[in-house]
Amino acid sequence: TNYSTYKNNIFGFLIIDEPYEDKGVAAAQVRSLYSEAKKIAPEIPIIVGWSREISKSKGKPGFEFSDGMCDICLISALEYRDLGTGPSLDEESLRDNHSFSRKTISETDPDALILSSVPVFGQAQSMAGYAMPDPENLRQIVDLLLSPELGKIDGLMWQSWLGPTVTKAQKQET
Repeated sequence: TNYSTYKNNIFGFLIIDEPYEDKGVAAAQVRSLYSEAKKIAPEIPIIVGWSREISKSKGKPGFEFSDGMCDICLISALEYRDLGTGPSLDEESLRDNHSFSRKTISETDPDALILSSVPVFGQAQSMAGYAMPDPENLRQIVDLLLSPELGKIDGLMWQSWLGPTVTKAQKQET
């Protein structure tokens, strides 16, 4: 398919989500994916989705963040969860992850845009314990993500998905 027909309607290409240790995709492979994607669609921003990989990879050769991986670095804010004691925001983990990741990206690849995703899931709770924040917690997450103390941010996006416990009728509603 010739992407140029659609390029004015495309925000960016997400080439990989959470690439490092769990998926075994090293930094060199992410850079290679980026390079190949840019050959195909040079004008389209390339997105890589990160959760905690940038902070978890500190000091792990071959897995540390470097320039040439993405035009847009998307950092998930998945610290609102229900692990059996009721939904809550792990504010300390969110602060640690986002401030480290944003600082690393800003210093390593200053031209990269930094976006954070806000969890707005289509169900009360997913199998991994991710839960739909109530309005008060959602406001708290957004305020925290936009806080200058966490470092540079260029924007937010809403992240939603439907888990296997969602009925067919619920899927049609969303």
